Amino acid sequence: MSNVYYEDSKLVVDLHQLLVDEAKILLIQQLDMVPSNIKEVKVIHGFHHGGAILDMLNNNFKHKRISRKYRGMNKGITIFYLK
Repeated sequence: MSNVYYEDSKLVVDLHQLLVDEAKILLIQQLDMVPSNIKEVKVIHGFHHGGAILDMLNNNFKHKRISRKYRGMNKGITIFYLK
């Protein structure tokens, strides 16, 4: 089951246990609803078993609110910076 919550001034979306299509739908729904004052979304997809979701995020996931995507030192997390 996914977990969506706010941490400091960012939205956190945990995609563990979701299929790629489910993850994509959840992200689109959350990005459509996120308030305009939120400028960062932390997407937790995992690393060892999160390869398919990571590929989807890197290769073909787009949304009108995303200005940039960032992968830091933690390979199981992708950060979306919002417009």
